[in-house]
Amino acid sequence: MNAKKIAWALGACLLLTSSFSLAALDEAEKQYVDRLIKGGWPSIRDVAESLYNTGNTNTEVLDVAAEVLLEKYPRAGEDRDAVDAISWLCRGLGSSANGRYRAVLEHVENDKSVHRKARGHCEKAAKALPKGAANAYVAGTVNLELLRNPPPPPPPPAPASGKGKKGAKPAATRWPRPQLIPSPLRPPRRPPRKWTSASSRTA
Repeated sequence: MNAKKIAWALGACLLLTSSFSLAALDEAEKQYVDRLIKGGWPSIRDVAESLYNTGNTNTEVLDVAAEVLLEKYPRAGEDRDAVDAISWLCRGLGSSANGRYRAVLEHVENDKSVHRKARGHCEKAAKALPKGAANAYVAGTVNLELLRNPPPPPPPPAPASGKGKKGAKPAATRWPRPQLIPSPLRPPRRPPRKWTSASSRTA
């Protein structure tokens, strides 16, 4: 098995063992996920606000939002767009009414390096969620790097037969040469006439 096949097989195994599945999402939610994992602060803010306004409860999408929040919030600093994006991510998770995300929000809320505005929104969002969820979200459950760089598709199968050189032309069909069959209507050839000199005829 070559290196490409091994890489594809490992990537496929990671995707299969992950709780995340694109097949469970509709087209709008696939766009949400794509913008969350690949977009900048304004794009993340827009998606998080949409999650809040629509009250999205799909854990496949919210898990991605929670992982993006954990990945991005340490980089927010004092940047206005970044703080807004983090705040809306907290509000979006809080609007789900799913206690699965309370621990994530409390983690951000308790980090004193986070801007006070974002911490305030995370605090309110966390209090809106029930306590003691049995399936609390754990950091790293969603592999963002694998979502951003999925494994390439598997190589096409090898041809069933023939090991000729790549691009070689197929060999031409060789037909047997026709054989000449004597015609039964042709008279047999007469032997050549033997000529004699005049002197031999008069002797």
